[in-house]
Amino acid sequence: MTITNQMKLGSVDVVGAESLGQIGEFQDQDLSTTPGSPTLLSGLKKYAVLCLNDTGGAITPGRGYTYKSGYIGQRVGAASGANAICDGIADPDVVGTIADQVYFWLIIQGPTKAMVGAGDLSANAVVQTLAAGAFGTGTAGTNPIGHSGKCIVAGTSGNLARIVFNNPFAAVKP
Repeated sequence: MTITNQMKLGSVDVVGAESLGQIGEFQDQDLSTTPGSPTLLSGLKKYAVLCLNDTGGAITPGRGYTYKSGYIGQRVGAASGANAICDGIADPDVVGTIADQVYFWLIIQGPTKAMVGAGDLSANAVVQTLAAGAFGTGTAGTNPIGHSGKCIVAGTSGNLARIVFNNPFAAVKP
């Protein structure tokens, strides 16, 4: 099955359960620019898997999440923890939160925006998982399971930074 543009990044709950687990390939674009005319940010591709929020509550776009036990690649069960595996980042282009039992894109590889936790995240830094699905600056060679990519554009605590997400321990790859 091919995902058509009926379920674009930044949208939720457009398709049904039969599409769970489908991987979409997207251009690296800034969707906050003029509607219908996004700005191309790079030639890199980003990949996302269509998931169901099954956490029991609303989730925040830009935060990291892990799959629910028994539903790898289909349902998100919890926010990623500090120095722990992050399976993907909730589509940061969604406006507001993503309600429980709603379908959404989980970014699994490529350029995206990620929520910065305690401290700042500087450009070209190793991106490390922090508590509650946030990200911060890591140190190469330590806590490799939480390493989630490299920072492209710096961000400050409580804001989004632009990163290339690539956690080698994530369960689903394009």
